[in-house]
Amino acid sequence: MADNTGKATDDLRLRKLNVTAPSALAARFIQAGVIDDGVNLANTCGELGTGSFSWLARFDTTNNKLTTGGAPPSDDPFNVGYCFVNQTIGGLPVAPVTVNMTQSSDGTWASDVIPKLYVPIYINGDPNNVVVLPLTQSKLTGVLLSADGEHAGGAGNCIGSYNPNGVGAPTTGGTCPDQDPSACERWLTNGALGGFITLKEANAVNVVTLGKSLCVLLTGGSSTADGGTQCATNPDGSVTAQGDFCSTTDAPGGCADSYWLAATFAASAVTITDGSTVAACNGSAVGGGDAGAD
Repeated sequence: MADNTGKATDDLRLRKLNVTAPSALAARFIQAGVIDDGVNLANTCGELGTGSFSWLARFDTTNNKLTTGGAPPSDDPFNVGYCFVNQTIGGLPVAPVTVNMTQSSDGTWASDVIPKLYVPIYINGDPNNVVVLPLTQSKLTGVLLSADGEHAGGAGNCIGSYNPNGVGAPTTGGTCPDQDPSACERWLTNGALGGFITLKEANAVNVVTLGKSLCVLLTGGSSTADGGTQCATNPDGSVTAQGDFCSTTDAPGGCADSYWLAATFAASAVTITDGSTVAACNGSAVGGGDAGAD
C-alpha cells in the first residue's frame, strides 16, 4: 500500500496475525471470524474483511527504535494511509509506544520489552465501538525486514511475504479461504510477538460478537458470573479462574492470573501520517465508550 524507499523509517501495517497461544484465541472460529476478519482489508486486494484491526509498526533502523500501536479504520489505505491512535478510550491511554530494538547477526530485529500496550480493535469498522486489547510485557522478536523485490534501494517494505497463489477468485475457480497455512495462506509470516493478558483486564473487555468478556473466552467459561458473560471474581477483585501465566513473576504457572499470548505475523508497507486531522487519532474524539467493558 506504500513504498518505504528513501524514507527515514520503515512504516508497516500487519497483514496477517497467526495466534498460536492461548488455545482459545488460536481456535479457527476466533482466528478467522475475529482476527482475520479485522486485519483483512474491506473488499480490497482480494480480501473480504472489515479492516477494523490495524496494528502499525514503525522501524527506525538508523536509531534502533520501534514504535508500535493501533490505528482506526482508514477510508483510503492506499492514498491516505493510517495514523496511530493517541487518545483515552474508556479510561485507558491508547497510544503508540516507542522502545529500543537490536539487530542480530542473522539480520532479524528484536524489540525491548514493552511494559504496556493497548491495541484498539474497531468493531465492524465503527470508530465509536472500540474494544481495547491489553497486552503486558510484550515483545517483538525474529523480525526480518525485507524488500518486496521491486525496489533496488532495498527498502523494508515487507515482513514476511505475499503469496499470490493464496488468492483464488471464484471466476477462475479459486476456493482458497486463506485459513490453511499448509495449502493457500495469503501471507507468509516472518516475525513473532509475545506477551501476556491478565484475566482481570480481560474481564473488562467485552467481545461483542460473542456476547461475553475476553476473560470468559480465555478460560473456557470455567467460572462465570452475570449469566456467563463475565468471569467470577474473588472478594479482592481477582478472577477466580486461573490461566497459564503469572503476572507478578513474569513466568508460566505460579499465581496463574494471566494467559500468555504468542503469534507470528506478516506486514506490508503503508503510509503513516501524523493524524492531526483525524479525530480518532488526535485525541479529540470521544473514544469507544467503555473500552469493551460491560
